[in-house]
Parts: sequence; structure tokens; C-alpha cells
Amino acid sequence: MIRSCPRLWESSNMRYAQSKPCKRIPTIVLTIACLIGSMQSTKSVAVENTPLTYECLKDAAAQFGHTIKTLSLILAVEGGKVGQCSSNTNGSVDCGPAQINSIHFPQLARITGMTPDQVRDAVTSDGCFNIYVGAYLLRKTTNSANGDLLTGIGHYHSYTPYYMNRYIDRVQTKALQYFGNSNVATNTNQPTE
Repeated sequence: MIRSCPRLWESSNMRYAQSKPCKRIPTIVLTIACLIGSMQSTKSVAVENTPLTYECLKDAAAQFGHTIKTLSLILAVEGGKVGQCSSNTNGSVDCGPAQINSIHFPQLARITGMTPDQVRDAVTSDGCFNIYVGAYLLRKTTNSANGDLLTGIGHYHSYTPYYMNRYIDRVQTKALQYFGNSNVATNTNQPTE
């Protein structure tokens, strides 16, 4: 599925994407739309779970200007699984590995031409699609925070300062636990053994 998307990406705007992958929303929309389009053409009526792979994580990080470490930390804190959604007290649901909140489904539906239910099925059942959407949302929140990654990470979870700061602390604690330091912003995409 993902391998067909870079060809469309390359033919549309590769030079710009290589120099500034995070600044141009139409390129981001193209990437997500490409993923959805390939999913729609290959999915049957029954939704089949597709795992999140390291290749997908690496590709999503590269496409949206994140480090593999940053996305891995988000996944570790979120703790979601392919095929599962969890309910929130406000009536929304968080779906898949990156726990994409249903509040984003209408916007993603407008971008992709899917229905909100199709978006929910995709972020729930396709680990690759899920991490691409998570990386897109993190890029969007980081950009809206003037490039401040920690604020973007906090806003990925909540715009309420108390919950935002608590989430940042959780991500930094995971970074310290997994990588020996809590500085999420300065690490490279190199996998850590």
C-alpha cells in the first residue's frame, strides 16, 4: 500500500517535499489521500487489521518531519492497538496505535473524501494509516505552536494546559526510561538498540 504512494508524491512535488516536508498542507493532504485511496481500492467490505510496521513508522516520520523516536514515544504513551478503540468520558473515542481521537474524523473525512465512519475504520484497522494520521496531527499541532515540539506534543493530547503538561511529562518520562534522556526535541531518527 505505502509503496505506491511515494510515486504519486514524487511526481507531484518531491523537490519541495524534500526541502520542506512539514510546511505545505497540500503535500500532507496528498500523502494522506494517497494512503486512503490505496486502502479504498484494496479493502473489501470486511475490515481487515493491518499491523503497524517499522517501515510505516519510519516513512511517516520522514514524510512529516518527525524523528522515529518522537513518534515511538507517542505510541508508547498512547498504548493503543490496531483494531481497538477506547472510549473517553467526553463521548469521543481514541482509535488505533496512535489513539486518533474521533474529534478529527470529520476533518479527515473532508480532506480525503471518505465518510467519518470510513476514517474511523481506517485509523482503527490499518496501523500504517494510523501512524500517518498521527504524524500529520503532530505536525499540525507543532506548526500551530510555532515549531515548538514539546508544545505540539502536548497539544496532540489536549489544549487544556493541565492535561497538556501532564502528557508532556509522560512523554519525557518515557524518553528517559527508553533512551536515557528526556530531551525529545534533539534526538535523531537513528534506531536505538
